[in-house]
Amino acid sequence: PADFPAMARLWADEAGWGELTPETWRRWFEETPYGPCPVFVAVADGGDVVGQMVFTPAVVQAGGRDLRALRMSAPILRRDYRSSSIRGLS
Repeated sequence: PADFPAMARLWADEAGWGELTPETWRRWFEETPYGPCPVFVAVADGGDVVGQMVFTPAVVQAGGRDLRALRMSAPILRRDYRSSSIRGLS
């Protein structure tokens, strides 16, 4: 919850997805049919939130069985932390 204001700025400023309200966040990511979404937050050395990734719980069927799964969504990384190529990363 303490990271919400920074994450809302990421949505508006970095992703261009517009305003993210606490109510929208709650409906989309906390009240899913299979429980709340795990959310990973990228934090810079200075403590600024610079990225996020949301994983939505789901159930998939494989081999006649229901299996728990996560669907990745809402990846955001602040522009000044992006690279034009991942080849230069070690």
